[in-house]
Amino acid sequence: MADDAAVSLFQIAEDLLDGDHRFVRLVPVDPEGLAEALAPQVQRAYFDVRQSEAKMRAAIADLKHFSSTTLEITESAIREALEEELDAVLPAEWKAATEGGKARPQETAVQRSELAEIIAGMVLQDFFETVIPAARIAQKEVPDQQTRGVDVLGIEGIDVAHLEGFHLPSLALVLGEVKGSCSAASPPAVVRDMEKTLKGLVQDRRKLSQELIWLRDNCSEEHQRICAMILAGYQLKQFDPKVVMTPILLRTANTAGDKDMGKFRTNTASFSDDIRFVTVVLEADDLFNFAVQVYRKARELVTE
Repeated sequence: MADDAAVSLFQIAEDLLDGDHRFVRLVPVDPEGLAEALAPQVQRAYFDVRQSEAKMRAAIADLKHFSSTTLEITESAIREALEEELDAVLPAEWKAATEGGKARPQETAVQRSELAEIIAGMVLQDFFETVIPAARIAQKEVPDQQTRGVDVLGIEGIDVAHLEGFHLPSLALVLGEVKGSCSAASPPAVVRDMEKTLKGLVQDRRKLSQELIWLRDNCSEEHQRICAMILAGYQLKQFDPKVVMTPILLRTANTAGDKDMGKFRTNTASFSDDIRFVTVVLEADDLFNFAVQVYRKARELVTE
């Protein structure tokens, strides 16, 4: 499979600066082909087909060694097993079941919310060179449940390959809260939720410490040193990280409005840290149906 991540799927439609605050609107480069282009990105967020296949073939060799009977595994059987694994790790499609006598709203669909998180991670890396040492989705224990904690936790202002001579004060901590809304209201109600979440996080030392502990304990190997340094510096009160509050809002073209940024735009003085508000506008009638389309395509990729 080609490396689809080399070229961004989005482009900047608007980029406004207001002092230390930045407001960016992104749109797809190819709206009609976006769902198909996102599918491999989604699959990679949950499932490394090459790694899983290698583990399976190693296990098959062991099974053959320890089996008392001749074990013949066909290539089609391996493919079916990988398809089953992919289906198991991807969140299931939302179903209109009831909980406590009430129908669950589509906004609770795991696919819908996690597609937004995947897109958020993509655009932060593509347009802001944000380093994301660990992804919530990859660390989930139960695929069909929502992730917990800040949606995207990133680092900027650092080259992890060249840490010698690096000074922690030059680093910025990116706290990303991700929401999607098809509401006709502008701003949609979720923007107030984003404001509350991000303010609460930066004002609560215990909560931020919890996030940094999670980052240290779940980051990739190449980021272990810097994530440990960030946490230790914070815990020892030697480092108070610069924070970039990064609300990321997914909207559809038929619902996006000029006032979508809410107080993040109209009352920047009420925020203690820099704001980077990113709006991603999709050419889709509904975010829920778009997510279903993308995940269905992601489930098909292992057979190609």
